[in-house]
Amino acid sequence: MGAGLSHNAGMQWHRLVFFVGGFDPKSPRHYHRLYRSAAKHRRSGSALESVRVGPLHQASAIEQYWVVNWSDGDASYDTRMSVLAWDDIVRQHWHRTLWRALACYWRVYVLGLFEGVLRRIWPVAKDTWLLCMFPLLLCLAVALLSALGAVLAASLFPSGAAAIGALAPLVWLAVWRALETRLDSAWLIRLYGFSQ
Repeated sequence: MGAGLSHNAGMQWHRLVFFVGGFDPKSPRHYHRLYRSAAKHRRSGSALESVRVGPLHQASAIEQYWVVNWSDGDASYDTRMSVLAWDDIVRQHWHRTLWRALACYWRVYVLGLFEGVLRRIWPVAKDTWLLCMFPLLLCLAVALLSALGAVLAASLFPSGAAAIGALAPLVWLAVWRALETRLDSAWLIRLYGFSQ
């Protein structure tokens, strides 16, 4: 919005920014905290002398906002950062259990293969296709490493081979779920599963 957009209490908005988050269940509070943290840790050497981030306000059922004041010593500018919330809708499609995660894998990879979606994506968006394959490749890589680790452990401890064989899937599952969360492939599979 242009300079001089009027606001209550005589304040002039110099900029009005609307932000709609991506496919994640983060609320406007999360983005406000991120913005406040980034303002505190901004690089020195900037022409701005100060950046002040105001408190979060509820404008409506679907909008929350905060005001950012930018000052360069000679002038002061205000930006209203409005976050349009849809995290409640995303949360309805955000799986939390293992079975819902596996259902997303099924939808994306098995149905995507049989319906030809994965084949159609490759020629027009190779980066998207490769990104889509990341969760599957991570899952398979952890499964392969767990199997190799189990075979190695069983060869070193033949008397415990049965126990090692029984524990291998649990190790795979624990390591896979931890890496999936750490590397955000859980978010990717949720996004692609929702899109599918």
